[in-house]
Amino acid sequence: MENYNIELDKEITNFLLAGGLPANAKGFPLLKSAIQLCVTQPDLTYNITKGLYPAVAQLHNTKPTLVERNIRYCITEAFYAGTLFSGENFKNFANKNNHKNGFVIATYSNKITAKMQSNQIAYKKANDSIVQLEKYKRKYGDID
Repeated sequence: MENYNIELDKEITNFLLAGGLPANAKGFPLLKSAIQLCVTQPDLTYNITKGLYPAVAQLHNTKPTLVERNIRYCITEAFYAGTLFSGENFKNFANKNNHKNGFVIATYSNKITAKMQSNQIAYKKANDSIVQLEKYKRKYGDID
C-alpha cells in the first residue's frame, strides 16, 4: 500500500505541474492532498464543501475555509497565466474556461485514477508474461 501512495503522490505532482499549476503557491500542497483523497475516496468528489475541505484541513492543521481559498488562489493563478489545462495530459480538453475548484479537483482525480488503473493493467500483463516465460523455461529449458 505504501508503494501505491508513493506512486500516487508522484503521479499527482506530475499532473499538477504539467497542468501549469504553480508549485510555490500555498494551495499547491492542499490541492495535491485534495486530489489524493478524491482518488482514494471517490465519494468525496460529490461532497467537496462539507467532506473534502474539512478532511484536507484536518490533514494540514488549518480551517476548511482557508483550504478552499488557497486552492482557489492556486487554480486562478494558473488560469490567468494561461497554463491551466495546458499540459500534455489535457491536449483535447474541451472547456478551458471552467476553473472552479470542484471541477479542477474532479477532472484531475479522474484522469489520475484512469492513468493509475491503466498502469496496473499494464503491470499485470507484464507480470503474466514473465510467469508464462518462467513456465516455458521450466518445461523446455533456457532460451538463448
